[in-house]
Amino acid sequence: MMSDTETFDVQNQSNLYLREGVLLWDTPLDHGEAPFRACFVLEEGLFPVQSWVAPTKPLDQDCIDKVTATLLVLPDDATYVLAMHRDEDLDPLTVTPRAWSHGTDVLPEIVVLLEWIESEALRRLVRDVFSLRRVFQSFWFETAGRWHHPNVGGLARHSLEVALAVQKALWSSGGTGVTFTALERDLGLVAALLHGVGKVLCYTEQGCRTERAQILGDEMLGLELIGKPLETLRANAPELADALTALLLSRTKFSCSRFRLSAIRDVISRADRDSARKGVVRL
Repeated sequence: MMSDTETFDVQNQSNLYLREGVLLWDTPLDHGEAPFRACFVLEEGLFPVQSWVAPTKPLDQDCIDKVTATLLVLPDDATYVLAMHRDEDLDPLTVTPRAWSHGTDVLPEIVVLLEWIESEALRRLVRDVFSLRRVFQSFWFETAGRWHHPNVGGLARHSLEVALAVQKALWSSGGTGVTFTALERDLGLVAALLHGVGKVLCYTEQGCRTERAQILGDEMLGLELIGKPLETLRANAPELADALTALLLSRTKFSCSRFRLSAIRDVISRADRDSARKGVVRL
């Protein structure tokens, strides 16, 4: 079996491609023999591949396998992974399939919006959240709920609408009477985008809320889901991690922080209500 540093001596180099992407393995990572079957996720879509490289166990089983891979594409379109190395710094949004926007510009708009974030620690957190397997595979397909944005992709659309409104309000201070600092703006934008991420855990395939969702709500489930990225943030910027936690749980009224969390949360809540009102389903 080849290691992940070995390569093939292929005469027809025109069939070789070096691509960044995400490997979603069909074969359990600790079982089976080569070739291993997987889907290679690229901006252009999902492509079935076979790998002669033994899939090494990811650093975190909850995360997707972000790699730079050498691909061999044969005339019959069969595709093989000949070599790869793991790239933990790869931004998963750059390789998320465009088709997951469901005919809209939701994905590219979110990518552009995130450029407003100045804090590298918070940019890293967003990359880490979208590197979670459940978020990467479900965020773009989940609904925002039964009553507003209930269509496939509704969660992503609603999250974008809220984040866009928050970005406009925090950067202009229009209507808030507050001039927010750079970190406060970054916190508000990240919290707005991720405020509904727990909804990827809230619904069954039949569209019913799960028992845990009924007990805990999507805010608490979302905090559980992104717990590991939050802990990474806390290790480097504990004050930002605590402030973001308070914002995501809507527990800011009595927070003692140098960040004006209550004012930020008011902006997010207003944007959330406005987006929900516009996306409501009339029965």
